Amino acid sequence: NLAPYIDANNNNVYDPQNGDYPDICGDEAIFFMLNDARNLHTEFNCQPMKVQLNVLAFDMKESTPHADTAAINNSFFLKMSVTNCSSANYYDVLFSIFNNYRIGCYANDRAGCDTRQNSFFAYNSSYPDSGCAGNNSYYYKIAQGTIFLNQPLYTHAVFDSFFDNDTQWGFTVALARNYQSGYWSGGAATPFTVGGNGFGGSIPTHYLYPGDPMNSASWSDQTSGTQPGYRAGLGTVYLDTLMPGQVKKVDIAFVSSFVPSADTTNEILALKQYFVAAQNFYNTLGQCGSEYTGIRAIGRNSAAINI
Repeated sequence: NLAPYIDANNNNVYDPQNGDYPDICGDEAIFFMLNDARNLHTEFNCQPMKVQLNVLAFDMKESTPHADTAAINNSFFLKMSVTNCSSANYYDVLFSIFNNYRIGCYANDRAGCDTRQNSFFAYNSSYPDSGCAGNNSYYYKIAQGTIFLNQPLYTHAVFDSFFDNDTQWGFTVALARNYQSGYWSGGAATPFTVGGNGFGGSIPTHYLYPGDPMNSASWSDQTSGTQPGYRAGLGTVYLDTLMPGQVKKVDIAFVSSFVPSADTTNEILALKQYFVAAQNFYNTLGQCGSEYTGIRAIGRNSAAINI
């Protein structure tokens, strides 16, 4: 009993010949499992926590045009269960999604977050999307991001290079924990701060570039004084405790807005509207399996002859 299924006859065995079927959401779904206590564990030079991650990835295809059709058709959902399979008690647990954006030409990207929507995202700083050799540019205005659907955004970090001293993605557990907690490489003595590139100011913050990129008076990547270029984002939620056997749920959606070059719609505004649509769709999902499945129920034929 690993992958979720509807146990129609309640015998705790997956037997589709007796009516059982996968408990999925959406029109297409893939279930997979991850854990950090298998094979190599060298990314952060730390000990495995023995945490298992069960993931149901799914999408929907809206065929009937309505206000949210484009949003749902350009969204990809993950329902994740985080289970402590160890005998250790974990406290102040942080869970992060790392986005390595590279939107078309990565040389002109910018990034930000929206704390009210529990989302973080990236976009091209200008159109046309140019600055890279080859065919890396898009001929659409594009913004892409992630929304936490059932958890509040705790921190948001932005990295403009893998090699800068203060904004690089580190490969030690201490440095990763700093970024997750709203601190630069200097630890608790060097918090993210409001203004500029988020470094060296006087007002601590947990969120880099939370302002509206369309508003020149707000603090965003556009008004940070930095140059557009490579961007990666780290969005983190706070799970508090994770005791042996305890399960925490983290559900997200990856959302993209594609605006034709001739369209006057702003792609960032469109993305934020899509975030709203994705959240509303998620709120109506319920338990999924009995509501969203490719299995068609066939009722009993009362005219059948029983021998």
